[in-house]
Amino acid sequence: MLKPKRKITRREIKKDPLLETIDSIEAKFEKNKKTYGNVVILVFLVLIGGYVFSNKQKQNKIESNSALGVAMVAYSNMDYENAKFQFESIKSNFGNTSSANTSSYFLGKIAYENNDFINSSLHLNDFLKYSDDDILVCGAIKLLTEISLKNNNFEEALRNLDKAKNYKFSNSLMLDLELMKASTFLNMDDSKNGKAILEEIDNQKDLPSHIKQRLEELYGMI
Repeated sequence: MLKPKRKITRREIKKDPLLETIDSIEAKFEKNKKTYGNVVILVFLVLIGGYVFSNKQKQNKIESNSALGVAMVAYSNMDYENAKFQFESIKSNFGNTSSANTSSYFLGKIAYENNDFINSSLHLNDFLKYSDDDILVCGAIKLLTEISLKNNNFEEALRNLDKAKNYKFSNSLMLDLELMKASTFLNMDDSKNGKAILEEIDNQKDLPSHIKQRLEELYGMI
């Protein structure tokens, strides 16, 4: 014989764990409704702020690239005073952009041409901190080395050339810098180290014509 189903009392319903959990959540929500609302508003403001910041960055990039184009035209036309002003304005108005970093290189180059080696070194070293443009980086290292050589600071020149180890240059660019290092050793009357570098380069196959020519010139100094 089937037993009659037991009736669930109101007290047992109240003690139902699921219902108690739901009641607890509702109570906490009501108690902290204002806090939750503030959190939602904060998240919304963060998302809006991120969107505005992203758009601002994009706009800065467009404007800085445009300004760099104007500066490069002046530089190409050898209007160096105007170019210098343009590059300085880019660094001032668009800091932390690739255009500002490129401007540091050309300001260093202009200063070098004007024999202002102190400011040239400052701009070029500033450029090297953030750049990954192989050709310009190689150019900056060469200019810094030239400045050191003009000051008869051979050890500093070698340290500048050693900065190439921090970059992944093409073989052609590395050969240029290695020849410069060999030349520095020869100017220091260190023919042993200079010759060792030249022989290492000479043993490579398919050397570019300008490398071969410079190699012969340096062999003539030994």
